[in-house]
Amino acid sequence: NKKSAALDRLKKKTKISEEAHAREVQIQLALERVRARAMAMQNSDELKELIGTVFIELTKLDLVLTRCLIIIFDPLSNASTWWMANSEAPSDPVGLYIKNHQHPPYVAYIKAWKEQKNKWQYILEGEDKEEWDNFLFTETELSQLPDFVIEGMKAPDRVCLSASFNNFGCLNLATLEPLSGEHFDILLRFAKVFDLTYTRFNDLQKAEAQVREAQIQLALERVRARTMDMQKSDELSETVYILFQQFRELGENPDQATIGVINEEEHVIEYWVTMYGNQLNKIFKFSIDEPHVTNKIYNAWKEGKKSLVIDLSGKDLLEFMTYRAGKGGAAVNPDEKRRIINVAFFSRGLLNVQSNEDRSEESIKLLERFAAVFEQTYTRFLDLQKAEAQARESQIQLALERVRARTMAMQKQNDLLGVLDL
Repeated sequence: NKKSAALDRLKKKTKISEEAHAREVQIQLALERVRARAMAMQNSDELKELIGTVFIELTKLDLVLTRCLIIIFDPLSNASTWWMANSEAPSDPVGLYIKNHQHPPYVAYIKAWKEQKNKWQYILEGEDKEEWDNFLFTETELSQLPDFVIEGMKAPDRVCLSASFNNFGCLNLATLEPLSGEHFDILLRFAKVFDLTYTRFNDLQKAEAQVREAQIQLALERVRARTMDMQKSDELSETVYILFQQFRELGENPDQATIGVINEEEHVIEYWVTMYGNQLNKIFKFSIDEPHVTNKIYNAWKEGKKSLVIDLSGKDLLEFMTYRAGKGGAAVNPDEKRRIINVAFFSRGLLNVQSNEDRSEESIKLLERFAAVFEQTYTRFLDLQKAEAQARESQIQLALERVRARTMAMQKQNDLLGVLDL
């Protein structure tokens, strides 16, 4: 009997050991899949897909999650970006910006992050949860989530938040019950993988920013070079054509680019235009009193603004298209329902790009950088105009002087024919 009992204990220990080994292999494979997905990232947006992979792997390890997040904090503002996968939409992870605020759960997040808490838990319930939900789903980008996702996140009366923090932020799990000791250990191991992940994420962001900046500098230089190569003022239409091309090569997709010079003496804005890739070799003069576009541009320029967005639709768009067509511009397009004009200003005018789509903040900043180049452009443009005017005046003065000299040299009436020949 003693031998039999000892054998049973050995078998039980062996079985436990085999189960523990199998569990460890399962965990290691899950970590490796997450690590492989992280190392395969080619751009920072793929962090959304990565958190989706984490969500799937954790659920395979028997963790019952309502959501899984990578939270990245901005050390300057304490704002954060949530890369999130939900049980309501596990195949559609998202990245959302959350501004800094003083609701207790968020304050607790910030405190734990600054203290680099390795193991952190927070029970979200009662008024704290209700007030935080109301804030998140009305005043942050979480309001953009589908209604069924928002309702699913609001539904539980109590949510257990578990996280492990490091330099960038944390890996955070939301569950209906507190994590067991084993499950929290799994969370910590996944969080260590995220330390490496975010290092790579930062490297990718830096590389992307460097490549993007090099592309922008090249585009600006091409516009600057074309400007400096101008020999006469009407070549400004070629400069705006180059601007149109460079904006497109930077991944933007306007259907029109325009340089506008504000002429207060004539009470107009003079436009040089490239539309749908076609350079229009003429000047369009729109009255400053035109209410839907030109007057808004003029007022913003007078106020010293750096940029302006004009969003036209309905009656306003139709009236502007009709006015534009009457000035020799594009014909009225009855199928066009919306036109968004992004404007950036320089000291004597503006440039704009137009399409029927909204532009990002980055796109508007890019337009402002091109406007800074046009500050130089317009100085050179004025120099060329002045030189042309001076050359023309010199030609006129020389012609007058020749006539004057020939007239003064006349000795007889027939010499008047020689003056006419001049």
